[in-house]
Amino acid sequence: MKKKSYEDDDDFSVKLSQLYVSTDKNDFIKQSKKIKTSFFKRNRVKKELFLQDLFKELSKEKYIEKSTFPKQIFIEEIANFSKVKKFKKSKGKYLDILENDVKVLIKKILGEYKEQKDWGGEQSDLFTTRLTLDKKRLPVAFCLKGRGKKGILQISDCGKNGDQIIRLFKEPAKLFIWQYVGDISSQVYDMMETCAYKKSEGGAKEVYYCIIDGSDTERLFKVYSSKK
Repeated sequence: MKKKSYEDDDDFSVKLSQLYVSTDKNDFIKQSKKIKTSFFKRNRVKKELFLQDLFKELSKEKYIEKSTFPKQIFIEEIANFSKVKKFKKSKGKYLDILENDVKVLIKKILGEYKEQKDWGGEQSDLFTTRLTLDKKRLPVAFCLKGRGKKGILQISDCGKNGDQIIRLFKEPAKLFIWQYVGDISSQVYDMMETCAYKKSEGGAKEVYYCIIDGSDTERLFKVYSSKK
């Protein structure tokens, strides 16, 4: 496979990376062909030959291992929030709660008392190093969404083309958390996963991401809001 630079404007490389760690050669090529992309036309390369050569090259790279790729975690896996296990998730829960109320509660749980004022160009709503995962502290960036939006949260509610999610992953964090007081669309989950992979491809050795929907937010308030 010739060494050259390729143009990728639709995250084709990220999707290929995800397939590589989860399939064998035959499935990798078969599934890769099904991905809708402008990559082959844009770079004027033959699909079958490119994918075969790519698989050979990737197989030579020692650093491409499952353990190096991002991991999605859930709220109960975070030590600071682990008491939410007492309550099961409810279905289709929407909470009439302000974003600031969520922020205040999370800061209280984490013991974070540093003031972080909101402004238009912010990358996250809360950045802290007081969160614990797998018995170690991690820098974490939160994006919080309160009752200003109604219904299911879509990509269009996350800034232009989901740029709020993109900005979130620009923080110097290892864990990235997206929170909303209602249901969250699958497109938002997909965008979080894509950004996590890009963060990892950029050289970050440890990348985790977590999504807290309305039901999980309710669990947080049930367990922790009454504690002083």
